[in-house]
Amino acid sequence: MYFIHMTSEAQLQIVLMGWEWDRLVEGIKHHMPKKVVFICPKESNTIEWPKETKKLAEKMGGQIKALIDYEFRSADYQDFSDCLSVLKTVLNEHADYPHICINISTGSKLLIAAAVVVSQYYPCNLFYAVPSSYNIKENCFTSDGVDKFVTVPTFQFSGAIVPKKMEKSVFQLLDSSGLTLTSIVMKHIGQATDDYTVRKTKSLFLYHLKNLEKKNLVTLESKGRQTIVSLTSTGEFLRDVALTKQ
Repeated sequence: MYFIHMTSEAQLQIVLMGWEWDRLVEGIKHHMPKKVVFICPKESNTIEWPKETKKLAEKMGGQIKALIDYEFRSADYQDFSDCLSVLKTVLNEHADYPHICINISTGSKLLIAAAVVVSQYYPCNLFYAVPSSYNIKENCFTSDGVDKFVTVPTFQFSGAIVPKKMEKSVFQLLDSSGLTLTSIVMKHIGQATDDYTVRKTKSLFLYHLKNLEKKNLVTLESKGRQTIVSLTSTGEFLRDVALTKQ
């Protein structure tokens, strides 16, 4: 493999692993990052393709190791939450890199969708390698070469959507398992508090929680005399963003 040194457009490149060699390798050659993180499917004892995909990533890593640092991460390609979690972890752990890009040319649709989501809240760019040609080999579609690279637009929504001030304080007390309003309030103010303060804080928190519910970040469910508060999947993701960016 022949590499040409270029001005680095991205210090870190995240590669969503698939089997289309040219689209992955050419993306690395085009950007010449200092480090590559290969996201590979979690291996299984019952199916072979995750193991073969990891072998392909290892082969690619072996060919770039003289110039570029690299590592491997694993994600469940059929689990959106796991794909999202792995990508967030990689981005958080490499937050000191001034430029980050993600090659979304291959990988499962759920992994690509997760990459698109995280790009709206973390400082990274997306690109897609358009193949020179598609072919059918052994009843499978394959691609050869790269005709061009397309930069996918990203927008930083975190400043506009992540809750702020008191709403953010309430938001960060929540989790996906579901908590009673009372337990959330007591977590905030502590146990040794008079009834008036508890009632006043409950009223304030309920106001902010209803605003969060309108944004599809939490659900509120009445059970007897209790209100159960749970994060939605969107809320769970944004809570992590809010905690990271505090």
